[in-house]
Amino acid sequence: MLPLAAFAGRPAKRSNNVRLSSLITECRQYEGAEVVNLGWMGTALIKGIIRVSADNDPEARAALKLLSGVKRFGVLEFSDCSQAARERITDRIDRFLDRSEILMEVKQDDTRLSIYGLLDDAAGTVRDIVLYDAESSVLMFVKGTVSMEAVGTLMADD
Repeated sequence: MLPLAAFAGRPAKRSNNVRLSSLITECRQYEGAEVVNLGWMGTALIKGIIRVSADNDPEARAALKLLSGVKRFGVLEFSDCSQAARERITDRIDRFLDRSEILMEVKQDDTRLSIYGLLDDAAGTVRDIVLYDAESSVLMFVKGTVSMEAVGTLMADD
């Protein structure tokens, strides 16, 4: 029984990735919805560009450390959809996010950006981060892991 306990955390990660992919696939089918997906190659290219400039720039080194565990990025924008489609997409996103942990909410004027992810306290990381702005009809996602130490270092610099 003990060896099975070691794998207890893995299905949640796989399940969350599958659910996020399913959400994006379903929502991109609505007329007016746009998805930009930056896969592993585009992400590696961005990391390479940052790496080149990181030699002389401490902020670039901090950003590179922050992105080291990130595998892909994506954005779903659905403000050009019909009202009915926006409501269906919003309901689908809300159902997805109900099973995720909210990390932070940032409010400015009339907008609210909600940040979700899966915390791994033992490793000090957050994985599969989702940023959602319901008022603007935008959902951004970061697949992979982000070090909380790297986030703290980057935020301390600001």
